[in-house]
Amino acid sequence: MQANPNFKPIELYGDHLQGGRFGTAIAGAGDLNKDGFNDIIVGAPMSENDRGAVFVYHGSANGIDVMFKQVCSCHIWRNFV
Repeated sequence: MQANPNFKPIELYGDHLQGGRFGTAIAGAGDLNKDGFNDIIVGAPMSENDRGAVFVYHGSANGIDVMFKQVCSCHIWRNFV
């Protein structure tokens, strides 16, 4: 397989706080906003005071929008033993 010569990398903007580990996990999320384009989610497990957060990025005809549209963070900490 040969790489696409038209490929251009992008930089996603999110929680770039030192130690947040933004981008540790990245996954396709399907079409969350029902606009016909696939969206992605990006994890930052150590952000929000080590509680973690997930950033949602919407897809479009031009590719992935580099600015996040939603942040899902954990505000409650419970110890499930």
